[in-house]
Amino acid sequence: GLVEALDGVDAVVHCAAAMSGDLREQRALTVAGTEHLLAAMDAAGVRRLVSLSSFAVYDFLGCAVDSLVDEATPLERHSERRSPYTRVKLEQENLVRARAVANGWHWAIVRPGLIVGPYDPTSRFTYWPTRLARGGTVLAPGRPERPVQFIDVRDLAQWCVQLALTRTSGIFHAVGSSGSMAEALQAQRRGRASGCRG
Repeated sequence: GLVEALDGVDAVVHCAAAMSGDLREQRALTVAGTEHLLAAMDAAGVRRLVSLSSFAVYDFLGCAVDSLVDEATPLERHSERRSPYTRVKLEQENLVRARAVANGWHWAIVRPGLIVGPYDPTSRFTYWPTRLARGGTVLAPGRPERPVQFIDVRDLAQWCVQLALTRTSGIFHAVGSSGSMAEALQAQRRGRASGCRG
């Protein structure tokens, strides 16, 4: 089982979470799955954990327009008004933090920005270079100056391992350099025009 699989392991980087389904299904996978992992870590003596969360945990409706969102931004207080994903990510964070603190573990909760890179199944980012390659007028969401921050999945993975190795505890954002949506789309258009292939 999981306890045996963790035998001799120094640290866990926990990335699992349900991305779809109703509240019951997501809670069963994300929260109960995390409870199972934490119990196995405890039994196996693993004392370092990096857990991936999401920006979805923030109270965006309570934030002023164009305000900075950082690790001190208030969390969603009315999660019942939000998606099941937001609700279970909040529960997962609370569970991880409580268990890690109670057990004296080194722990980090990482809230990544938009994760991009190879094998992205969501099309949240890959839609844009594909759409730009077709040419013509492209309708983009929001204001052109709207800030966006991406992080390459390979950079995120490397940083999570570094957090575990250095026994760094706390809550952290994981984002790359920032720019505007217009700048991101223009860079992709320039890359396509230069013959760059992803």
